[in-house]
Amino acid sequence: MQTLVGAPGTLTVRHPIRAYEVGPLGTAGPALLANMMQETAGQHATKLGLSMERLAQDNQAWVLSRLRIVLDQFPASGEEIDVVTWPSAADKHTATRDFTLYTTGGEVVGRATSAWITFDLSARKMVPLQPYIYEAYPKERPGRALEFERRVLPKVRNASTSEPIRSRLSDLDINSHVNNVHFIEWVLESAPGVGKQGHPVELDIQFRAECPAGQELESRADHEPDKPGSIIHSLVHESQELVRAATRWLE
Repeated sequence: MQTLVGAPGTLTVRHPIRAYEVGPLGTAGPALLANMMQETAGQHATKLGLSMERLAQDNQAWVLSRLRIVLDQFPASGEEIDVVTWPSAADKHTATRDFTLYTTGGEVVGRATSAWITFDLSARKMVPLQPYIYEAYPKERPGRALEFERRVLPKVRNASTSEPIRSRLSDLDINSHVNNVHFIEWVLESAPGVGKQGHPVELDIQFRAECPAGQELESRADHEPDKPGSIIHSLVHESQELVRAATRWLE
């Protein structure tokens, strides 16, 4: 694959992997890389005039509704990652933004695609995209890095494992709800130590409802039938499903 660093319509930001950001294996998994992608996306949105501050003028905010990541390798503490991002498509309600991640030597670390909605901060609900969002998209930009293979992820009906989670004030983001990266961490809690790498090689996660601080949650997981190495996940509060996800692990 030809490197997209510096390609028209993209932004590249180099991120270090710090020792305090990695776990026992010393490598970056999907949650840390998602943080890098979120920061890079925010910087690019600001350059395009689509920042959180711009949307706040209309009492709106960007909210991530879905993220799919496929990883080729797990970079280690002390390495640096070039995150390349670009807005890839948009319709009435959803804007997609794609990513390719590289080592500083140009090797592909992984690819990702994300879907974003605009959210009314008073009504706490999704609203259609404003015309200026489409107009700000670069005319020349790469195609898709990745597609969502499934329209809807399967539901966990009979969890084989589960873990209790409590949301905290420190988990909240600028929109006063739990940051999506914490949801990634929490769904993986119910499938610890799976696979040789300690991290999934693929994550597809749908964010279905927001979560404030002080909520008692349950992270549930089960093996996906007829798909070796695949696990489906759910994060619930009482009877409400907040997050649904699917992961794939090397066996």
